[in-house]
Amino acid sequence: MSMVDNSSSDESDDEREKKEILQRMECFNRLFVIASFFVQLYYEKYILKQPCMDLKQSSEAWIREIFDGHESRCMINFRMSKIVFTSFLRVLETRYNLQTSRHISSC
Repeated sequence: MSMVDNSSSDESDDEREKKEILQRMECFNRLFVIASFFVQLYYEKYILKQPCMDLKQSSEAWIREIFDGHESRCMINFRMSKIVFTSFLRVLETRYNLQTSRHISSC
């Protein structure tokens, strides 16, 4: 009878080991997924950067595109609303004599 008890305890030990291995594999898989997620976030934020404007596009065209686009684009790129941007531009033109030159326009 002791042989039967011994063999059943061996099986239960084997089953426990298998369960433990499966739990460790599950834990590793979860950690791998989480680490992959954070690596992807890091890559998208710091490495894979989209250029602000095309090289073919002039600065004036880029500003005009943002200014004529959605309100949020102006806020994101200039950190001010369209109204504040135009008011700021008028102040620069009137108080500080900002003028359009050959290479730069004052919108």
